[in-house]
Amino acid sequence: MNLPFYFPTVEMQDRKSLIQTLYDAVKKGEVVAYDPDVDDEFTTPMSFNECETKLGGGMMQVGKNDDGSPKTQYADPKWGDIKEFLVKEEWFFDKKYSKMECRIIGICPIRIYYKTLNTGEENADEENTGNLTKVKTFWIYFPEIRKVLANTSVFNDNNNAQRISFDDLFFFRRFDSYIVQEGNVYNNRMINAYTLGGIPNMEESERIRNDIFDTEHDLWEF
Repeated sequence: MNLPFYFPTVEMQDRKSLIQTLYDAVKKGEVVAYDPDVDDEFTTPMSFNECETKLGGGMMQVGKNDDGSPKTQYADPKWGDIKEFLVKEEWFFDKKYSKMECRIIGICPIRIYYKTLNTGEENADEENTGNLTKVKTFWIYFPEIRKVLANTSVFNDNNNAQRISFDDLFFFRRFDSYIVQEGNVYNNRMINAYTLGGIPNMEESERIRNDIFDTEHDLWEF
């Protein structure tokens, strides 16, 4: 269900992935990227070069020259490493229509790759020994990027002649996800900070989802 966000991993003439769309928007200055290491409140802007580095691209040191100075080479961002997106949402009760609604606030691409234990080098071969590393790259304020998403077409596997946009995918919630965090009095901690991981994580995610569902139905009288 989420494949339209991931593919193509190499930009095509008429199509590109979600991360490539966000990257191009930051590069052209159409949106502002925010540092995820500070908070998720869109308070600290990031430069384009910082975003590129978080994606595994930009100028990289590949050795040394004959005179001993660092030898650098440009590397393209590793699009295939972006395998998850963190979506910040606000759920609220719409009194006009008497139902729960969801407003998307921000998107944060997450880069997942293997880092070898000895040298710290990145390695795309998952069979090699290494640590699975997840890095939050940058936050994008969703209302600011909607115009760009609405003008970027996505492959429609039901009818290739009738394309849809990334904005349509988000607006109609045509994606699969699970809850990893909720606003709370405990400094908005992530679910994996107070569960054992694995199945307990998913059970807590489902509990939060059911709370939202029950809240909507408890407001009705039958």
